[in-house]
Amino acid sequence: MNSLSKIVAGGLATYRLSLMITLEHGPGGIFSQVRYGILQKVHKHYPDAFYSVEEGIHCFWCVSFWMGALVASTIASRKRDIPLTALALSGMAIALYEMMEEEGDS
Repeated sequence: MNSLSKIVAGGLATYRLSLMITLEHGPGGIFSQVRYGILQKVHKHYPDAFYSVEEGIHCFWCVSFWMGALVASTIASRKRDIPLTALALSGMAIALYEMMEEEGDS
């Protein structure tokens, strides 16, 4: 796979992963259960951080950064390229998300 193909596929993967984590119920409620489980653990061990984490786990922009980092770690050709690749993938995912949101508003 060439570099352009990797970055396009990586951007789409980042978009999809971010949607699953932030918004979707998932088969058998798996994504909702993951969000709920994370929030339960945070509330138990770090109660002061609960509301920040709750807001962050539902924030597409926030989650797309972390998913971009995950995807970048698999497609970047050099370790030093991971931060820039992560930001590019997150930016692509956010642009696609915003375009889809605008389509839904029409």
